[in-house]
Amino acid sequence: MGIHIDPQGGASVAHQGTITLLPEIVMDVSRLIYRQKNCLPSGIDRVEMAYIEGFDAVAGDRLSFCGYHPLLRRYTRLDRRQVFDRIAAIVAGWKSGSMKSNKRAILGYRPDLLSYKQKPGQRRVIVKVSPDHLEYRSRIKGLIDAEQAPLVTMIHDLLPIDYPEFSGYGGDKTQQRRLKVIAEFSTHIVANSQYTAASIRRYFGHESCPPVTAIPLGFTSTMRPSFSSFRDRMTPAPHEPYFACIGTIEPRKNHMMLLHLWRQLSRLSKNNCGSIPRLYIIGRRGWENENIIDLLERSPIVRSHVIEAGEMGDEAVAQLLLGARALLAPSFAEGFDLPVAEALSCGVPVICSDIAPHREIGGDVPEYVDPLDGPTWRRLICEYARDDSPTRNAQLRRLRDWSIRSWDSHIQEVHEICKSLGIYNVK
Repeated sequence: MGIHIDPQGGASVAHQGTITLLPEIVMDVSRLIYRQKNCLPSGIDRVEMAYIEGFDAVAGDRLSFCGYHPLLRRYTRLDRRQVFDRIAAIVAGWKSGSMKSNKRAILGYRPDLLSYKQKPGQRRVIVKVSPDHLEYRSRIKGLIDAEQAPLVTMIHDLLPIDYPEFSGYGGDKTQQRRLKVIAEFSTHIVANSQYTAASIRRYFGHESCPPVTAIPLGFTSTMRPSFSSFRDRMTPAPHEPYFACIGTIEPRKNHMMLLHLWRQLSRLSKNNCGSIPRLYIIGRRGWENENIIDLLERSPIVRSHVIEAGEMGDEAVAQLLLGARALLAPSFAEGFDLPVAEALSCGVPVICSDIAPHREIGGDVPEYVDPLDGPTWRRLICEYARDDSPTRNAQLRRLRDWSIRSWDSHIQEVHEICKSLGIYNVK
């Protein structure tokens, strides 16, 4: 006699009279629900949103939500229906880029709070995708004590520790506090790439560390909902070529190199590049970027060919990216780099820095260049800007065979970890 466990969470009889049940999945959604500083999403926000959709598909009614309430100063359970309503409003704001209305919705959000009532024998697993609150030991301890459940934590990168010069002031110390809390309270760590997993293991060395599993991210339209609809209506690049660069304006992203290249292109255009292509920089202004901003605002040559588009809604980003000759991603360091995955998933060529996370994503498809090799960047930009560029066409052919792991497979692997920590038997 046996009952099959389906993906939505059923039950299975291991032997006569014993039912094996799957655990409740409790997602911490504090960042999405209460975040007010930036209403248009970061990559972490998009990954967290995709996790909610993915776990809703595999866990169904076993998916619950909690969050750190800023007024109560503690973690609380959140009403499932209200969370999904709130998420629908957030996605609408991402799509349109309507930051003002999105911010009003966040400020006005007052969820119903639920008590922690545990059924006899019931088990739970907490899943925390964002780093928010991990630097506060008392908050995470309060969450663990309230849920009485193991914690699965995702780590997106160790860049503030590995590259403190690119982090905001004190970012390395904050990350170290987070890792200390993770080491104490997490039962399992999920890394978003093989590179991040290696960084985690190197950081902890021989010290006590929870098990680390590298489960590289996939790309799903949930991360940028407008891409799927615009991709089907993709048109050839316009006669006047342009390139796109997506990411927060900060030194790590290496915008400075691109801006100096565009200054060179303006002086050498007659001999090398023909008409000068435009460069669209998409993303908010970050930190320690004074020299970059000076070039964007005060250099007439740069301003005549480089457009600082700022933060844009997903529809506008999709339209702009799909018409670009290529996405430019010259970062010095990344944990994953979602825009590269987005571009390749939409059939847009990529010219990117030769770093391990980019190679994990792109395989043999993109053009890989050392982030300091300005002459090669300039040569490729000029080649890709030309009509019927053989080099660009060669990458488009390579793109036909490229694929990224499915998001469903990522979620299934994380779900398997959760099941291994929380499956229980009821006689």
